[in-house]
Amino acid sequence: MLNALLFWFAGSILKGFQVNGFWWAVIGALLYSLISGLLSAIVPN
Repeated sequence: MLNALLFWFAGSILKGFQVNGFWWAVIGALLYSLISGLLSAIVPN
């Protein structure tokens, strides 16, 4: 939920980045977490 709040906050202060509600922020945070996890598993350290 913290990631969703940060997405929502970023959408309110950054030009060119818009989040149309809290639930869209939740979806964006989940997608970000999934993509980050997949990339961490694929890319070697």
